[in-house]
Amino acid sequence: SVALSMTVKTYAFPAAKKAIKEFLDARGRKAEVLDGFSLGAYRIKYHIKDHPRVCIIIPTRDKASLLKQCISSILSKTDYKNYEIMVVDNQSSEKETVDYYNSLKSNDEIKIVHYNKPFNYSEINNFAVNHTDAEVIVFLNNDTEVINNEWLSSMLEFAQREDVGAVGAKLYYPDDTIQHAGLIVGI
Repeated sequence: SVALSMTVKTYAFPAAKKAIKEFLDARGRKAEVLDGFSLGAYRIKYHIKDHPRVCIIIPTRDKASLLKQCISSILSKTDYKNYEIMVVDNQSSEKETVDYYNSLKSNDEIKIVHYNKPFNYSEINNFAVNHTDAEVIVFLNNDTEVINNEWLSSMLEFAQREDVGAVGAKLYYPDDTIQHAGLIVGI
């Protein structure tokens, strides 16, 4: 039938959530169906299996203030707790950076490794991957600031699916415009 507005048939929204849940259950996908950002939109929140260890790799060179903001936001705004932060230093020389590294040494969740070759983003990240045994890897720039507590758990929900190869987050510029909202490959 046709209604003049979405509020006329409010019974349709719980029915839609129930249908989505039944669809997921029939395929063996453990998840909750939550209300989304607007009426008639839904968020599927997949259960995280086995809570795998995550290594958050952050390549950096000097710019301690950026790195400090990045790491502070991870530590204070991450609801998923089974992670380590790996700072990959690429020949930093500023005293402020060295002092910041020294302040991080007492935190067991943070590891600093040194990449002493000329800058090559891919090589730096590959080098870092060889220094962790974590099951899941997150590549994060040092100028990133976490703004949502579920950032890591939300990405893990999808990363654990066998039909997903890589997961990314929506990134915003400081003025709240979108910097990056994903890539589509294989079209």
